[in-house]
Amino acid sequence: MSRPFAAVRRPSLSSQQGYGAEHRAWRLAVLERDPVCRWPGCRLPASHADHVVPWKHGGAQFDVANGQGLCQRHHSVKTVREVNGRRSARRPPERHPGEAT
Repeated sequence: MSRPFAAVRRPSLSSQQGYGAEHRAWRLAVLERDPVCRWPGCRLPASHADHVVPWKHGGAQFDVANGQGLCQRHHSVKTVREVNGRRSARRPPERHPGEAT
């Protein structure tokens, strides 16, 4: 019996969003350097590579020194703050499972 979907290769999220090879290499380098979220007190695995200084604000686009590994929650918190220029109206929980007690 053949498995018609077994050979289907799905593109990575980075390639679906139009990021090129240079961005993917930067992301891998940042996450290799920062396997744990760099948010103070968080111990969750880093799943997002984020610019410390956004490249559109003068930060180096593909410089690993301008990157940091963040977990999903803290990447979202940082992004909302950057977009709104303030804290989100919806506050995150006081603590999440990866934070130190």
